[in-house]
Amino acid sequence: MRPAAELVVSVVRIVCGFFALVLAARVAFVVFAANPDKWITRFVVEVSDRVTLGLHGLFTPPHPTLAVVAEYGVPAVAWLLIGAVLTGIVRALARRRRV
Repeated sequence: MRPAAELVVSVVRIVCGFFALVLAARVAFVVFAANPDKWITRFVVEVSDRVTLGLHGLFTPPHPTLAVVAEYGVPAVAWLLIGAVLTGIVRALARRRRV
């Protein structure tokens, strides 16, 4: 694979992985009742609200904790899938151009 393609794959994996990690942290912070006054909690809340892929509010389970798991867990998995698909596309295009 070309160095440029490797760089694109790395950036996509890092960005998508970071978004998934932040969303998973949001779920963990709610489940384990993290202190909302800490800077890391505020950071995770701000970033996670921006990377939900429009899925925030899609699920309305009756239990608040389950709602957070659904609203932030599903986008976390989606970001991992998006990263896998995008890296697969970049790798396929890089192999195709090399031949």
